[in-house]
Amino acid sequence: MSGRRELRQAGEPEIGRFSALITDAEAVAQTLPPDSIPGALGQLARLEARLTARMVAAAKGSPEPDRLLSAPQAADLLDLSPDTLYRKARSFPFTILLPGRQVRFSALGIERYIRSKQGRF
Repeated sequence: MSGRRELRQAGEPEIGRFSALITDAEAVAQTLPPDSIPGALGQLARLEARLTARMVAAAKGSPEPDRLLSAPQAADLLDLSPDTLYRKARSFPFTILLPGRQVRFSALGIERYIRSKQGRF
Protein backbone atom coordinates (compact mmCIF):
# COMPACT_ATOMS: atom_id res chain seq x y z
CA MET A 1 0.00 0.00 0.00
CA SER A 2 2.85 2.41 0.70
CA GLY A 3 4.07 2.06 -2.91
CA ARG A 4 0.64 3.20 -4.06
CA ARG A 5 0.80 6.32 -1.84
CA GLU A 6 4.30 7.11 -3.11
CA LEU A 7 3.06 7.02 -6.71
CA ARG A 8 0.22 9.41 -5.90
CA GLN A 9 2.57 11.79 -4.13
CA ALA A 10 4.89 11.78 -7.11
CA GLY A 11 1.99 13.04 -9.25
CA GLU A 12 2.32 10.20 -11.76
CA PRO A 13 -0.57 10.00 -14.25
CA GLU A 14 -3.28 7.40 -13.69
CA ILE A 15 -1.94 5.01 -16.34
CA GLY A 16 1.49 5.10 -14.76
CA ARG A 17 0.03 4.21 -11.36
CA PHE A 18 -2.03 1.45 -12.94
CA SER A 19 1.02 0.04 -14.74
CA ALA A 20 3.01 0.06 -11.51
CA LEU A 21 0.24 -1.81 -9.71
CA ILE A 22 0.08 -4.39 -12.50
CA THR A 23 3.86 -4.84 -12.28
CA ASP A 24 3.54 -5.40 -8.53
CA ALA A 25 0.70 -7.88 -9.12
CA GLU A 26 2.85 -9.78 -11.63
CA ALA A 27 5.60 -10.11 -9.04
CA VAL A 28 3.14 -11.38 -6.42
CA ALA A 29 1.62 -13.80 -8.96
CA GLN A 30 4.99 -15.54 -9.29
CA THR A 31 4.81 -16.56 -5.62
CA LEU A 32 1.13 -17.58 -5.43
CA PRO A 33 0.51 -21.14 -4.30
CA PRO A 34 -1.15 -23.18 -7.07
CA ASP A 35 -4.43 -23.48 -5.16
CA SER A 36 -4.69 -19.66 -5.03
CA ILE A 37 -4.32 -19.19 -8.79
CA PRO A 38 -8.01 -19.78 -9.72
CA GLY A 39 -9.12 -17.07 -7.28
CA ALA A 40 -6.50 -14.68 -8.63
CA LEU A 41 -7.62 -15.38 -12.20
CA GLY A 42 -11.22 -14.66 -11.17
CA GLN A 43 -10.18 -11.29 -9.73
CA LEU A 44 -8.23 -10.51 -12.88
CA ALA A 45 -11.22 -11.47 -15.08
CA ARG A 46 -13.51 -9.18 -13.05
CA LEU A 47 -11.10 -6.29 -13.53
CA GLU A 48 -10.85 -7.00 -17.26
CA ALA A 49 -14.65 -7.14 -17.59
CA ARG A 50 -15.05 -3.84 -15.74
CA LEU A 51 -12.41 -2.09 -17.83
CA THR A 52 -13.89 -3.50 -21.05
CA ALA A 53 -17.38 -2.35 -20.07
CA ARG A 54 -16.08 1.15 -19.30
CA MET A 55 -14.17 1.28 -22.59
CA VAL A 56 -17.19 0.20 -24.63
CA ALA A 57 -19.47 2.63 -22.79
CA ALA A 58 -17.03 5.50 -23.37
CA ALA A 59 -16.64 4.64 -27.06
CA LYS A 60 -20.40 4.70 -27.55
CA GLY A 61 -20.77 7.92 -25.58
CA SER A 62 -22.93 6.24 -22.98
CA PRO A 63 -23.50 8.48 -19.95
CA GLU A 64 -23.63 5.52 -17.58
CA PRO A 65 -21.13 2.71 -17.18
CA ASP A 66 -22.20 -0.83 -17.92
CA ARG A 67 -23.09 -3.15 -15.06
CA LEU A 68 -22.67 -6.89 -14.96
CA LEU A 69 -25.89 -8.55 -13.85
CA SER A 70 -26.50 -11.95 -12.32
CA ALA A 71 -28.84 -14.37 -14.09
CA PRO A 72 -31.83 -13.55 -11.84
CA GLN A 73 -31.34 -9.81 -12.42
CA ALA A 74 -30.98 -10.21 -16.19
CA ALA A 75 -33.86 -12.69 -16.37
CA ASP A 76 -36.11 -10.16 -14.67
CA LEU A 77 -35.27 -7.52 -17.30
CA LEU A 78 -35.93 -9.99 -20.10
CA ASP A 79 -39.05 -11.50 -18.52
CA LEU A 80 -37.49 -14.96 -18.62
CA SER A 81 -36.80 -17.53 -15.94
CA PRO A 82 -33.17 -17.72 -14.79
CA ASP A 83 -33.10 -21.37 -15.96
CA THR A 84 -34.11 -20.35 -19.49
CA LEU A 85 -31.54 -17.57 -19.51
CA TYR A 86 -28.78 -19.97 -18.42
CA ARG A 87 -29.77 -22.49 -21.11
CA LYS A 88 -29.70 -19.86 -23.87
CA ALA A 89 -26.84 -17.74 -22.47
CA ARG A 90 -24.35 -18.56 -25.24
CA SER A 91 -26.80 -17.43 -27.92
CA PHE A 92 -27.27 -13.93 -26.47
CA PRO A 93 -24.81 -11.17 -27.47
CA PHE A 94 -24.89 -9.64 -23.98
CA THR A 95 -23.54 -12.72 -22.18
CA ILE A 96 -20.17 -12.44 -20.46
CA LEU A 97 -18.43 -15.71 -19.59
CA LEU A 98 -15.97 -15.43 -16.72
CA PRO A 99 -13.47 -18.05 -15.52
CA GLY A 100 -14.78 -20.65 -13.16
CA ARG A 101 -18.01 -21.16 -15.14
CA GLN A 102 -19.36 -17.82 -13.98
CA VAL A 103 -21.88 -16.15 -16.26
CA ARG A 104 -22.84 -12.48 -16.09
CA PHE A 105 -24.92 -10.31 -18.39
CA SER A 106 -24.25 -6.79 -19.63
CA ALA A 107 -27.02 -4.39 -18.58
CA LEU A 108 -26.30 -2.08 -21.54
CA GLY A 109 -26.14 -5.09 -23.85
CA ILE A 110 -29.59 -6.19 -22.68
CA GLU A 111 -30.97 -2.70 -23.31
CA ARG A 112 -29.52 -2.70 -26.86
CA TYR A 113 -30.85 -6.21 -27.47
CA ILE A 114 -34.36 -5.25 -26.37
CA ARG A 115 -34.29 -2.10 -28.55
CA SER A 116 -33.16 -4.14 -31.56
CA LYS A 117 -36.04 -6.58 -31.11
CA GLN A 118 -38.81 -4.02 -30.57
CA GLY A 119 -41.41 -4.05 -33.29
CA ARG A 120 -40.32 -7.45 -34.62
CA PHE A 121 -42.74 -10.35 -34.40
